[in-house]
Amino acid sequence: ELRTNASVELRKANDFLLHILGVPPDLGLSRAGLLTSVVTSEEMLRTRRCDSWFFNGRAVMVDKWVTTHKNGHWSLAEVAHVFGMSPFKRVYVSDGEQGIGFFGSADIFKLDRTPEAYISRVATKSVKDYILPRGAVLLASSGQLNGIIGLPQLVDSALAGMAASNHVLRIVPRTGKILAGYLFAYLALNEIGYPLIARTATGDSIPEIWS
Repeated sequence: ELRTNASVELRKANDFLLHILGVPPDLGLSRAGLLTSVVTSEEMLRTRRCDSWFFNGRAVMVDKWVTTHKNGHWSLAEVAHVFGMSPFKRVYVSDGEQGIGFFGSADIFKLDRTPEAYISRVATKSVKDYILPRGAVLLASSGQLNGIIGLPQLVDSALAGMAASNHVLRIVPRTGKILAGYLFAYLALNEIGYPLIARTATGDSIPEIWS
């Protein structure tokens, strides 16, 4: 029942944002777009991008819609501090008394978000750098397009104080610039946030999003 109520409230937040901001034209494509695209050499030089996924039709349309919005727009870097973590050696322990709950990129989307693994507080180098602050927004930075890559998760009481892998980007709202809940809801919108983030993925077999 609680899970149902939470899903309803998340949907309300999405609907409210779309009501306030408007909705980009619907191209009838998947939430990420198409795997093929057509682009001029001039546009490739202007954007300094050579990967075709960046120019998929849905992402290009949404980008134009946002950057010409009547209310103006900010880049993500203007309202939040976005950073990734370096790979690190994980020293696992048996329970939460000796360690900190550890989440991989897929684990942050579990319904109960109960850690299945713990890393040592003492033996894991720079472990404090990997602890998640409440109010941050996490982004799965690797995986298959139209899978978990590019999906956001809010650091609430279930995740705060836990640790996450280097396959999770951290997005920390800048004080006085934006609310964490708004940022999370915006990035989660299939109509706006997701295609803008997903278009930045690079790589073939397992694409990666970079901070």
